[in-house]
Amino acid sequence: MKKKFLFRVLFSILIFFSCKEKQSNEEKIIDDAISIQKSTKKSQPERKEFKRTKVTSDYYNALDSILKCSDYVYVDYYFRMPDYGCVFNPELVKDNKLGWADIMLFLNKKDQAIYDKFSDDKLYEMEDELNNNLSIQKIKENFIPIIFLIESKYLSSGINNEILYYPSIPYMKKLFMYDNKKSNWYLIDSIEVKQENDDRNWVNTNINNLIDKAGNGSD
Repeated sequence: MKKKFLFRVLFSILIFFSCKEKQSNEEKIIDDAISIQKSTKKSQPERKEFKRTKVTSDYYNALDSILKCSDYVYVDYYFRMPDYGCVFNPELVKDNKLGWADIMLFLNKKDQAIYDKFSDDKLYEMEDELNNNLSIQKIKENFIPIIFLIESKYLSSGINNEILYYPSIPYMKKLFMYDNKKSNWYLIDSIEVKQENDDRNWVNTNINNLIDKAGNGSD
């Protein structure tokens, strides 16, 4: 009888310490996970909400003037100046005094649905209408113009054989949007580019966000 009692006591003690050790290990795993999560958050700088800024009248006119810098081609949900966009070259591109501009015209929600049904031939017709017949004012009325811009102060000549003026890292890139309801251009975002991937990833992220906003009827 005593042996059975002692056996039960020893068995209970073993179970107690086993559970205690398991609980301790689980707590350690949780603590480690929290520590890693905190460390990850510290290593990734928080991106603050960008406060959009209305541009000056001079900048307004300069942004307007490059909307007809070159022809546009249609991509899903927007028109874009192909190749290198509106390059900065004071000798050849007289209207562009700002810098190297990647210019796009986004469709609003209503037009997205219409363009989805167009054939390729019809899209070519729309391209032709835009490039040859629409004034700058009409472009602003019918589309949502956005411009990714590297200002001329960040551009140097002779670095790239295909583009006369090219940025040297690090440089700033800005994103402007025309708000048709308020009839004004706004600076809506910017980034300091420290490596080439920063530029491409930032532009692609903004394009996707702008497509979603236009599709949802947002400003």
